[in-house]
Amino acid sequence: NGFESGTRDPVRTPLQWDNTTNAGFSSAKPWLPVNPNYWQLNVAAQTAATKSHMKVYRALNEMRKEVTFSSNTSAYEFTAPDQFTLIIKRSSNEGDTYVLIANLGSSLVTKRYQLTNVVQMTVRVASINSGYNTGDVITLSSGVTLRPKAAVILQSPPA
Repeated sequence: NGFESGTRDPVRTPLQWDNTTNAGFSSAKPWLPVNPNYWQLNVAAQTAATKSHMKVYRALNEMRKEVTFSSNTSAYEFTAPDQFTLIIKRSSNEGDTYVLIANLGSSLVTKRYQLTNVVQMTVRVASINSGYNTGDVITLSSGVTLRPKAAVILQSPPA
């Protein structure tokens, strides 16, 4: 139909705040339909969950305040050891060193990463399916094992 091809409305939905009527968006019937998954996928459920995408995004947003991410003198290193793994290191003289390891593939992978004078790093942020929790300590020589479509950001204080 012409309406659906000329508007983004069919892919929009009211923000799903909770599992009440109309997902807590409004007591009135909203113009756009509420997604049928509102009862389980909503802000209240994501806030209450031990791990959630919302909590990952909040942690990433908090990390942006760190001097390593706010400094104009940060150094970057990008590595793709294979077609499904991405490793990004970000460091600065004033702040901690961070390493993102992402498994973009559909199989379990173990990747080893070396940093001069660093034996262990702490998980700062982990995707909900990574198998890691914030605060886990990883020994770099043992490697980081990631599930498919998972990522972690590791943190180490300045050397």
